[in-house]
Amino acid sequence: MQKKYIFGPVASRRFGMSLGIDLVPHKTCTIDCVYCECGATTNLTTLRAEYYPTSDIINEIDNVLANYSGTPIDYITLTGSGEPTLHSHIADIIDHLKTHYPQFKTAILTNGTLLCDPQVRKDISQIDLAKISIDCVTADSFARINRPAAALDLKTMLDGIVTFCEEYTGKIWIEVFIIEGINDSENEILILKNLLTKIKPDIIHLNSLDRIGVEDWVRPASEETLQRIANALSSLPTVIVKRAATAAQQSEQPANITDAQLCQDITALLRRRPSTIQDMMTSFGCSEERVKKVLKKINAVCKDGMYQMR
Repeated sequence: MQKKYIFGPVASRRFGMSLGIDLVPHKTCTIDCVYCECGATTNLTTLRAEYYPTSDIINEIDNVLANYSGTPIDYITLTGSGEPTLHSHIADIIDHLKTHYPQFKTAILTNGTLLCDPQVRKDISQIDLAKISIDCVTADSFARINRPAAALDLKTMLDGIVTFCEEYTGKIWIEVFIIEGINDSENEILILKNLLTKIKPDIIHLNSLDRIGVEDWVRPASEETLQRIANALSSLPTVIVKRAATAAQQSEQPANITDAQLCQDITALLRRRPSTIQDMMTSFGCSEERVKKVLKKINAVCKDGMYQMR
C-alpha cells in the first residue's frame, strides 16, 4: 500500500520504534531552524489550517493499523517535516487514535511555538507524551538559531509552554539543541534552568548536530560543552543524547516484506529526513546489502535528485 501521510516504523534514538504521521506539507513550520535535518522552511507561517484532509489521514491510519502485524510499535508519533500543531484538526486525529487504537502509545514532537494558544493546548491534551523543543531563552539566540515567523514573540511562546506543562497530565520531554557560541553561555543556561524548573519535565535531552543541517556553519557541540551544561542542570533530569541505535538493535520486519514495499518505506523515510545506511538497517531490520540494493533501485528511478549515497 502506498502511504502518503504515514511512515515507518523507524528507529528513533528516544522513542524506540516510531510510526510517524505527517500532518503538514514538507517544511511547513513556524520557525526555520539553522540545524534542521529536514532542510530549510519553505512555508514559514503561524496559520493553523487543514493542510491535509483529516478524513484522508484517518483513512490511511485505519488502512495501516486496523490489522497491524508488522514491527512492534513503541509510539505513534505526530511529527514529520513540519510543525504538527499547525494542523487545525489535530485533535480529531488524536481522538481517533485514542478511541480506535488504545493499545498504541501516542507522542507529539512540537517546537512549542503555538502552545500560547489555549485551543492548541486543548487539542493535544490527550496525547501520551509531548516532546517540546526549547532551544533558546533569549531574543538574540532565538533569532539566530530558530529564525521564527514574524508573528512569534519569545516570551509569549515560553509562557505558553509553561502553561501547557502546568495543565498537561502526560509525560513531558524537553529537547534543547546546543550550538556553541550562541545558546551555551552561562547567562543563557541560567535562564534556561529557571524556566525548566517551572516546567518540571520528566526528562531533558541535550542534543547537538548529528546529521547535516540547513546552514553549513552549524557544528556539533563538543562533549565538554554538553557535559558542562548537563552539570549546570544537574538538579533536573538531564541526559545527553547519544548516537542512534547500533546494528545489534535492529528491528524485525515481517519475513515476507518485498523489495517493492521496502522501496516505498525507505523513500517515505528519506523524503522526511536524511538517514544513514545504518539508520535504515536499524529501522527496517535489513542487512546492509539489501538496503544498498534497494537504494540503487530508488536512485535508478528518482527524477528529483534528492537521494545521494555517501
